Amino acid sequence: MSSNEPSFDNNQEGQVVSLSEQDYLKIFDIVARLHRCVQRQDFIELLEKSVFPLLEVHSAMYGWTDQNLKTHSLIQIGAPQVSATQEEVGELTKYSPHNQLMFTQSRPVLASHVDFPWEEENEVRNMFLDQIPAYRSFGKTYKGALLAFDKCEPGLGIGFHRHRIEKPISLREVRLVELLRPHIIHTIKTFTLREELKNLQSVIHRLMEIPEPVVLLNNDLRVSIGNPMFKDLLHIEDGDWLPEELMERLRKEVEHFTPPYEVDPPNVGQSFYTLPAGELLLNLTAIQRDGEDSSPYWLLRFKPTDAPHTRMMCLLQKAGLTPRETEVAILLRDTMSNEEISARLFISNNTVKKHIKEIYKKFHVTDRASLTALLNE
Repeated sequence: MSSNEPSFDNNQEGQVVSLSEQDYLKIFDIVARLHRCVQRQDFIELLEKSVFPLLEVHSAMYGWTDQNLKTHSLIQIGAPQVSATQEEVGELTKYSPHNQLMFTQSRPVLASHVDFPWEEENEVRNMFLDQIPAYRSFGKTYKGALLAFDKCEPGLGIGFHRHRIEKPISLREVRLVELLRPHIIHTIKTFTLREELKNLQSVIHRLMEIPEPVVLLNNDLRVSIGNPMFKDLLHIEDGDWLPEELMERLRKEVEHFTPPYEVDPPNVGQSFYTLPAGELLLNLTAIQRDGEDSSPYWLLRFKPTDAPHTRMMCLLQKAGLTPRETEVAILLRDTMSNEEISARLFISNNTVKKHIKEIYKKFHVTDRASLTALLNE
């Protein structure tokens, strides 16, 4: 095993270590409350009171940068705080061992001790603290991190940080973050868009300026307002219905973020729509919550599939993989062994083998090397 591959010391016997019933009950409660968050402060309080104790972490930092929407935020939660500038935070990211894995691995959650050696991370941290004094109070007590991303939207993610306690991040905490990640990411996008688009007039004005196909949809997914690029793409006017195949894909996306919530396996895939010119990634975000008397309700953006991870996710959807098969395929692409996948997903080795057999069948391949080559095209 290379130094950049995960270590599974807490599953040395090969047995399946299941999440407890209490963990699942807490996850369901947190997910339901995430979807009731209307403002940034609601989200921050939920993290501090419920998510931090569950993960045994003490601070977090989340950010979303999108040039088309002109959003740029980097928010710290909990203590100790970092008084460094965004440029200095960027410098830490550049030197961090996390950074290489973020761009070379497909899995959306990475963790200290599990995905990269603590010794290497600690060495980089100490070197950085010598250069950026503003980080010293944070760095002196730092004991590890869990990082979660939207892999198809690289500027969007959250990091949870453990301080003071000498306890390595475990596969349990990784799995908990994997289950929470889609709902946390969606909630960040929702309240950030609410802050950016404070009223309908500002929504309309910003919509017309966005250099990609964008449309506002009502609760029933009927077109409310589309920008010129959207209308040129689908030849649909305001007030019309979307094509039925597109509507069906969007209904499935909406189901992920409406009760009853399904959390395991998590929604790790993305949804794509095929046009004569090729596939487009569907990026759907709620900008109002249930019970709020306001419209439009959903913001739908059509994005290209030219990034490697996005192309891979499109291939997984076209092959018809289930959510669990998608998780397994992503870890296969990341060169994990069957035993490592079993430990990571908290499923048996036999179950992993069954999923791999089904994945091979759907991709018409007979071995791991052929599958990996196909996913890396």
